[in-house]
Amino acid sequence: MQSHQGLFMPQFPTLAPSSLSMGSQSNNYISKSIGGVRQARRSGTTLLTFDASFSKLTRAQAAQLWGFIQAQNGQFGVFDFAPPLLKDSLSSSAPATATVNTAAAARQSTVILGGFVANKTVLNAGDLIRFANHAKAYVVARDAVSNASGVATINLAFDLIRPLPVATVAGLKNVLVQCSLVDNEQNQSISAPFFHSLTVKLIESI
Repeated sequence: MQSHQGLFMPQFPTLAPSSLSMGSQSNNYISKSIGGVRQARRSGTTLLTFDASFSKLTRAQAAQLWGFIQAQNGQFGVFDFAPPLLKDSLSSSAPATATVNTAAAARQSTVILGGFVANKTVLNAGDLIRFANHAKAYVVARDAVSNASGVATINLAFDLIRPLPVATVAGLKNVLVQCSLVDNEQNQSISAPFFHSLTVKLIESI
């Protein structure tokens, strides 16, 4: 049995999709008690999903993309994906990286980061962030404003899956999401005058 663990992490081709849909997948268990009270349990973390559609590709453009997809052997392969537009913070004040100012525990959803400019909105709701010691990418839940020392409290949409030591680097630009293909079967279509089209479904794989 082969394993992808420990191998060099390839990156999804940088060819811009004609459309990109971003979503998420959570494992929640909802039930009601005899008295009708809602009960909710959560298993694991929320995973990011992407549907990338490519249309009217030339044969040369499609060849690189198709070769990469086939090399994943369906759901087996794991790779980094830099979602166009979404990979960088919306804030013009966001640096490429910041550092963890105060250690954070697993299952915590707030992180204190330093290294920002002072008194600015440094991250926006919906921004992606990935820590150097995490395979997972996180989504910022609401805008973050730095104080006079360039320190900001970041509210995450998902709980941390592992601890964050002080000085851990947080990537805020060109954020890569570790993904795999959703399906084992992949297809492309070719239509006159010989344009190639295909849609790839990705899910975060940590």
